[in-house]
Amino acid sequence: MPQFTVNPTRTDPYKNFKFRVLIDGRIVAGVSRVSALVRDTEVVEHRVGGELNTVRRMPGRTRFEPITLERGVTHDIEFEQWAAKVWDANSLPGAESSLKDFRKNIVLQLLNEAGQVAKAWRLFRCWVSRFQALPVLDANANAIAIESITLQNEGWERDYDVPEPLEPTLNPVPAAAGASAPAPSTPESAATRPKPPIDRPLERRPPKKLTVEVQAPTVTAPARKTKRR
Repeated sequence: MPQFTVNPTRTDPYKNFKFRVLIDGRIVAGVSRVSALVRDTEVVEHRVGGELNTVRRMPGRTRFEPITLERGVTHDIEFEQWAAKVWDANSLPGAESSLKDFRKNIVLQLLNEAGQVAKAWRLFRCWVSRFQALPVLDANANAIAIESITLQNEGWERDYDVPEPLEPTLNPVPAAAGASAPAPSTPESAATRPKPPIDRPLERRPPKKLTVEVQAPTVTAPARKTKRR
């Protein structure tokens, strides 16, 4: 069976850094880490006295391990409100737990690199068994303050209604109207490639003699004056 049926040219598995968590059909903001989905089936051992010295093993009870959601501390109180439905310290006696709606079904979506929903899982009857409002505060640290909730659940299953998405293809930016496409460049051959200039030593030439022609000034004799008789 091919690994990807809709996108047969893809060979890369999906990454673990792109995902979404939905509670009551709404995307939970800021979730940065989700623990693994693990299902564990207990082993029941049995042996009959007349058999060889071996033990038969059979499947027993199946448990779904809790999952943990982590995100940075903000002013969003969704984690805190859900944890308060299990037990609220400020409530009056007889109303400490919101038994009607303290369980919720959540959806975990795995996204591909383009942001499309690639696979999804549904987790049933989840409730908050542990709420961390603040991490360890350290004046010498340099990290994000993380809040988290641990969810007990009674099972999860793959949502097969979510098909493999057809991955997008990005087209190049079209040229502007009236602009001609550049001509394809062809490799130059050795015959057509211009040769670099050859460095030649400078030839020393004797300096030219400068000849200066001096013209003698022309002297004109003054006109003679005639005496009147």
